[in-house]
Amino acid sequence: MLARLWKLVSITLEQQRVVEALWLSDGVCSCGNIIKREHPKMCMAQINSSWCELPAVRNTMAVGIYCGRCAELIDVCLKSLKKLPEADKLKRMQISGGE
Repeated sequence: MLARLWKLVSITLEQQRVVEALWLSDGVCSCGNIIKREHPKMCMAQINSSWCELPAVRNTMAVGIYCGRCAELIDVCLKSLKKLPEADKLKRMQISGGE
């Protein structure tokens, strides 16, 4: 049986402080909505490992705060992820304009 590919990892004190500062700040979501301290929100992080294609961001973590509406959309998107079609089907879709 294959193991699930996820792991809970403790974050450093510096990372905790960054997340807390972002969480408690007023600002703007990537969609343009204003996020106030008391609004519902979600924090997401992207880990840019040494495998990242962009050398300038390797071994970093990007942290973002999203408004409640975006949090719901992200949740729906993550739950609906599906396997991509095989490579040859993707090529046919580009040539024919779809299936």
